[in-house]
Amino acid sequence: MAKQYLSKKAFQLYREHVLDWLPASLMLFITLGICAALSLFGWLWIVLGLALLFLPSLFAATHYLGTTFTGDATDTRIITHAFGVYFRPPMLGVYRAIFNSFLALVSSFGLAAVVMFSYYLVALNVDPAFLATAESVLNSISLGNYEAAMSLLQTDPGFIRMGNIAQLVFVYALVFFFWLYVSKYMQNAVLRKAFAVESSHFANYYYGHYRVIAKKEWLPLRAPFFLFPLSIMVVSIVTSSLCYGLGMEVHYALLTGLLTLSFLFALYLPLGLYLQLAFAFAHQKDVEKAFYVGSQKILTLYEASGRFSKEEMDKMRNDVERLRPKDEEENED
Repeated sequence: MAKQYLSKKAFQLYREHVLDWLPASLMLFITLGICAALSLFGWLWIVLGLALLFLPSLFAATHYLGTTFTGDATDTRIITHAFGVYFRPPMLGVYRAIFNSFLALVSSFGLAAVVMFSYYLVALNVDPAFLATAESVLNSISLGNYEAAMSLLQTDPGFIRMGNIAQLVFVYALVFFFWLYVSKYMQNAVLRKAFAVESSHFANYYYGHYRVIAKKEWLPLRAPFFLFPLSIMVVSIVTSSLCYGLGMEVHYALLTGLLTLSFLFALYLPLGLYLQLAFAFAHQKDVEKAFYVGSQKILTLYEASGRFSKEEMDKMRNDVERLRPKDEEENED
């Protein structure tokens, strides 16, 4: 389906169903706001908040907005139900939370280290006071006086500023990379809503091959909508930078920027999810045909392996039958 049509449909749904997506947006704002508040306690709490609060909320919003897309009656109880369903197989792991959290941490640590080292090199050449403090720190370390070195690092304005900037970079990079890696798996949740695939084995197979088939068509759609979160991130960084520049303590400057991000992102996400749903449902017929034969082959291999119980095999057979294209069913009749 044409890129312009899908984008137009997503914007149309966003405009026409404001009252439908507002509950999902409010839930996302609350969970993101909690994650922002957790930044006061350290970066580890941000990661836990994103993995244990934001992702279940994103999953619940996907399923709730899916009822709007398909024309079914909307019920806010779907949100609370889907939030709990996220933590149970086969939905657990739909966003690869542990792996993507690790990637986000590594990426943000790396970026913060590069920024901190760059700041250090520049400050050595342009700030005589910073250079003098750096030399004093090195001398204290060489003499084994680590307490004096630590005291200099904690009291010197230049080093304090370097640490604060590194903290701002690290937290925003953590949020950005987390979203960057997780957003690639948003279609996984959408597909499970669109095609009702329950067995984990088939859901993973289904999504993996879907990405291969739809990659060329999805990338042009992903690019413009990726600019929305990037723009929101820039606005939030500018907000934190202004607050910090005006004398606000770094933790509260960071919190102000993250709350701004939470509000704007909660307004954006329904639009992004509508685009995901439009794309998935537009390809439903072609994708079902492509995977029906493949799923039958997978089922045959699983039966021969003997690794699954009768109940698991029955569940997977039901999944395969649901993937049977309707035109094949009509031909058999």
